[in-house]
Order: sequence, then C-alpha cells, then structure tokens
Amino acid sequence: MREEFHGSSFELLQEQIRLLFEKITGDGMRVILQLQIAEGPRIPELRTYYYRNVMQRFVDSLSKTLDTGIAAGEFRPVSRETMARVLMGPSLLTGNWKILFVVFCPLDTREVLMTQLDLALRGLAADPSASRSSA
Repeated sequence: MREEFHGSSFELLQEQIRLLFEKITGDGMRVILQLQIAEGPRIPELRTYYYRNVMQRFVDSLSKTLDTGIAAGEFRPVSRETMARVLMGPSLLTGNWKILFVVFCPLDTREVLMTQLDLALRGLAADPSASRSSA
C-alpha cells in the first residue's frame, strides 16, 4: 500500500486502520471469524493459513508504516510489531463482538473506529500538539 500512497505516515496509518476495520468487521468476514473461533483449535491448518495470509500481512504492513513514521519523526519510537498488534485489537474485538454479543449490546462500529483512530494517532504522535485527529 505504501508504494501507491502519497501522503504522510499518519494518513497512511489512518487508511490502513480503516481498511483493517472494514475487512474484519464487515459481514463477509463474520463467517470466517466464526469458523476460526469454532474450528481453529480443531483444524490447525485453517488457523495457520489465516494467520500467515491475513493477520501477519496486516502486522507487516502496519509495522512498515510505523517504521517510516518513526524515521520521519512523525511517530514516537515504539515497538513496531507490538504496536501493530495493538492497533489491530479494536478491529478484532469489534468483529468478535458482532458475532457473540451484538444481540445483547449493539456497537456503533463507526464510533469504535473513530475512537480507535483518535486514540492511536494521538498516542503515536512524536509531538502531541501536532497530532492529527482527522478521523
């Protein structure tokens, strides 16, 4: 995604988080998440395939953006792989919530995404006074 993107690392990270959120919380992914939860422990090949071809690719992509942003002075220094996984957390939680708990407590997924973007971008900003919250 970086090669075709012409904005700042902040803007790219924001787009990556949006894309991840849409993919994981979308209706099409619900079946895959349900399958992972129900059958992943029983079918390790399924779990391995999904991890390597979906989750690790997102981690790698987010990590590269974090590296670029840190090098450019946009982001404060962080453990890139840990931060990439932390950034993925709200998307995974929301996807799972929609499968398991939405009948008890609906989520405003747009509000979750906007809150995640605000928290992530402010938390990563090298200069907090310059953080962008254009979510």
